[in-house]
Amino acid sequence: MPHVSLPDALPGVSSGFAFRPETARPIRELAEILLRAANTLSSGEREMIATYVSTLSNCSFCRMSHRAAAAHHQGPATSCWIPFVATVRLRPLVPNSKPLLQIAGAV
Repeated sequence: MPHVSLPDALPGVSSGFAFRPETARPIRELAEILLRAANTLSSGEREMIATYVSTLSNCSFCRMSHRAAAAHHQGPATSCWIPFVATVRLRPLVPNSKPLLQIAGAV
């Protein structure tokens, strides 16, 4: 597996952006579209889905980042769905979110 030296001081994907800044812009633009642009789901709901996918991917940086963003968008009460994000068996807070999480998890 190829390896590149990344800055230790930058967490998660930020170090990759520092290594190849020309790739940071399109990736951040895509994330902006996926997580913030006008949509039938709120930004908080999309951040919840991203938290779930990050949990399945076992990426603590992404999980914590998306969890913090969801809490910012949806308020402090968001922490009550964190156990749901890990199991998908508890009652979804957003109507019809369980199928969305199952699809996101499968992808």
